[in-house]
Amino acid sequence: MPARRAPASNIYQVRITLLHAEPEIWRRVLVPPQLTLRRFHQVIQIAMGWTDSHLHEFRVGKQTYGQPDDDNDPFGITRRKDERHVLVSEVLPRIGSRAFYTYDFGDSWEHEISLEKLRKFDPEIIYPVCIAGERACPPEDCGGIPGYYEFLEAIADPRHEQHAELLEWVGEGYDPDGFSPDQVNRVLQRKTARRS
Repeated sequence: MPARRAPASNIYQVRITLLHAEPEIWRRVLVPPQLTLRRFHQVIQIAMGWTDSHLHEFRVGKQTYGQPDDDNDPFGITRRKDERHVLVSEVLPRIGSRAFYTYDFGDSWEHEISLEKLRKFDPEIIYPVCIAGERACPPEDCGGIPGYYEFLEAIADPRHEQHAELLEWVGEGYDPDGFSPDQVNRVLQRKTARRS
């Protein structure tokens, strides 16, 4: 059976999963297919809980997308395509399509992005919107997945030598199991309202 392409009147239901995290940290968002990758990057940042403090890129096969390379390649070869000119529908053209998103090249937070299904556009909904997810994203600059596990161990054990220091660093309100789509949507709606 051939894959279905998305007509313009459809909305994409996309799952974003932080790779290598156990238990899984994930989000489900509804986005217009004509969203640029630049705007989709902002949606991912808000939905996951990142602070957009580091570089990022999207990857589909061998092609990467992000901020254009400024390395003045003598042969004029640009490795990374400009995300401002590429649509979500171009990198996720059909149900089941996957792309990868890397945030913070030091900590290397790798995300899998998959187009789960097409939904009918609802004029009552302000898109993009987060409809589900589980667990808080790791704190920025904690050292990638290995550092995150060490961090979780330290904040869970009051006898750990870094317990107090890390709690002060992250804030005592950090709950690794916590996630609220409502909080995400308040931020998404504020950002959408500013652009309107």
